[in-house]
Amino acid sequence: SRAALMVKHVRPAPLERARRFLARTSPAISGQHGDLRTFRTCCRLVRGFALSDHEALALLRDWNARCEPSWSDEDLLAKLKHARRYGREPVGDLLTDVSSQADYT
Repeated sequence: SRAALMVKHVRPAPLERARRFLARTSPAISGQHGDLRTFRTCCRLVRGFALSDHEALALLRDWNARCEPSWSDEDLLAKLKHARRYGREPVGDLLTDVSSQADYT
């Protein structure tokens, strides 16, 4: 039916898409540009996926557990605020084009 076809073409919600992105994003490792990787990852969340700081922080916790060393919530919030302010990625850009979800590996 037409309704069934429409359901198949619905894109995942931004939170689920961001969760999938983080699941395949390499963790930040100290001494291996971990600070830059974290900033870029935060940019993807608050700019590319247009998440709030609260939403992004909640999703970052699983990714952060793989980082060496892990970041404090306060540090992650600071990174998210800097990403929102200084990032160059267009806000919501990853909500319209699935093919642009590149990983920083």
